[in-house]
Amino acid sequence: MKSDLYTKSVLTIIAISLSLIAFNQFKLIPEAHAQSLADMQTAISFCWDQATIRKQTETSWMIRTYC
Repeated sequence: MKSDLYTKSVLTIIAISLSLIAFNQFKLIPEAHAQSLADMQTAISFCWDQATIRKQTETSWMIRTYC
């Protein structure tokens, strides 16, 4: 009776360990990748090249970019 409980315990631990190893291969949350500095500068300069600045009141201005 005791060896039966021991065998079930060991097999359960092995099954849980193998399941963890298998599930570790899947990425539930995708990795984040940063944009390169050159790409960001190109995008920003394009936005500012297409920008218009409009005076709303004596003290406030509106900058509109077209990105």
